[in-house]
Amino acid sequence: MKSGSAPALSIIIPTTDEAPYIRRLLKSIKRQDFRDYEVIISDSQSTDGTREIAREYGCIVIDGERKGPGYARNLAASYAKGDYLFFMDADVELPSSDFLSKIMEKAESMRAPLFALYSFPYDGIPAYRLLYSIVNIALRIAEWTKDPHAPGYAIFCTKNAFKGVNGFNEGLRNGEDHDLARRLWENGSEFRVIKDPHILVSTRRLQERSAKEIVFLYLKAELAKHLRGEDVPLTYTPGKKGR
Repeated sequence: MKSGSAPALSIIIPTTDEAPYIRRLLKSIKRQDFRDYEVIISDSQSTDGTREIAREYGCIVIDGERKGPGYARNLAASYAKGDYLFFMDADVELPSSDFLSKIMEKAESMRAPLFALYSFPYDGIPAYRLLYSIVNIALRIAEWTKDPHAPGYAIFCTKNAFKGVNGFNEGLRNGEDHDLARRLWENGSEFRVIKDPHILVSTRRLQERSAKEIVFLYLKAELAKHLRGEDVPLTYTPGKKGR
C-alpha cells in the first residue's frame, strides 16, 4: 500500500479457525506485483492461531462474534478504505503474481461494479476439477441470462455498489453470497464473470460432503427459486463446518 494514502483495493477474508489454510492464501497475496491493497481479516473467535498468522503477514485483524459469514464480511467492509472490495474465503489461493494486477485492470476497463471469477481446485482428485468446470459454465450461463450468482470464496465489487445495498444479508446463514449478487444487480450493478485470471480453491467443500449431495442441494435451491419464486436456504456452507 502506498504510504500515507488510502489503498485502491481492500481484500476481506472472514475466518474461524483457518490456520491450516490461511498461510497459503496470505503467501500468494504477499507475492503480488500489485501492491496498492490492504488485507482485512474478520475473525470470529479463532483459537488455532489464525489471528497470529494474519498479523505475521501484516494484515488488519478485526475481532468479531460467531454470527455467520455475512456478518463477518460486513464487519470487515465497515473498516475498508479501498474503492474496491475483494471478498475471499481463507482456503483459496491466487495462482500467479500478476493476479491482482489483472483483476484491477479488468475492473478499470470493464467498469462493472460486480465480478465473479472462474475457479479450479488446487488439490483433490481429477473429478473435482471437472465439477468446478461445470460450476464455471453455470456462472457463465448466469451472466448470459441476467441471473447473477457469485460464490462467496471470490466476490469482487465496488465499495459504492456494496454500500448501496447495505452489504450482505446477515440474516442468511447460507446463500448470502448469491443473494448479494442478485441485490446488486437489481440495484443497477452490471454483473460480469471473469475467466482469466481464475482463482484456486480448496476441495474441502467436496470432502465435507459428497459432490452428489452438494449438487443436489444447489439444484433444489435453484429450482425452488425459478419455479416457485422463493429462496430455499442451503444446508451446506462452503468452507468451515459450522461457520
